Amino acid sequence: MEKLDEKRNQHTEMQLEIIYQLVKKKDEKALATVIETADCIGIFQGENNPIVLLAKEGDYESVEFLINKFKASLNPAVRGAAHGCHLEFMNELIERGASVDYAAWGAACGGHVELTNELINRGASLDFSAYGAAQGGHIKLTNDLIARGASIDHAVNGAASGGNVALINDLILRGASVKHAVRGAWNADHNISTRKNALSFISFIDDSELRNLLAEKAKNIIESLDTKVLLEQATKLNQLMREGKLTFKQAQEYLETGANT
Repeated sequence: MEKLDEKRNQHTEMQLEIIYQLVKKKDEKALATVIETADCIGIFQGENNPIVLLAKEGDYESVEFLINKFKASLNPAVRGAAHGCHLEFMNELIERGASVDYAAWGAACGGHVELTNELINRGASLDFSAYGAAQGGHIKLTNDLIARGASIDHAVNGAASGGNVALINDLILRGASVKHAVRGAWNADHNISTRKNALSFISFIDDSELRNLLAEKAKNIIESLDTKVLLEQATKLNQLMREGKLTFKQAQEYLETGANT
């Protein structure tokens, strides 16, 4: 079942790559067929969004193709443009109605401090910005935004969405909601789409409640998963790391061997 889960994950990634290439070619007919038959839900939504990637690259023509031919939202486009620091492109999208909050999300995710602050001054949400900074793993920017009034719960949501476990642990110790962390992880199935990924992600989580909730989420994705065994392994690895008997690197090496028992 582990191999089957990996194959499904690879299949989705392959579909996304096919869609990306068809967009680059502006092949409307083939793209319509692939999207219609694809089993990846919300192909122009969420984290694995071709529009975000294309806009981040500054591929204006491909983004316009998706907006005009497939009614794609301006918001992921402006998020990608801001992430890639394509300012003219970003501002044009905002003028056309794209959310300045999504622009700040992208700018913060890309670690562009000055651009993030500029967008906040233009009315962008501190919470969206903190989510993006934490998702991008930019710790100083995340903490600066929290100090300015951004929600620590939005930050931990972003950190979990990006799989940034050190930041997740730190924010929870500072009072962030475990439920918001789970919600963020729920939006990032790549972290727990296979047993190996699930063990790797959960092992580095210090909070026991969060480990349990994430194991339940993993079970929803991987039906064959034995959550009891998973949690036993994850808890043991986490304990060894916290006691200094196993280094972070050693734990990673152990997990990379496949640890299937």
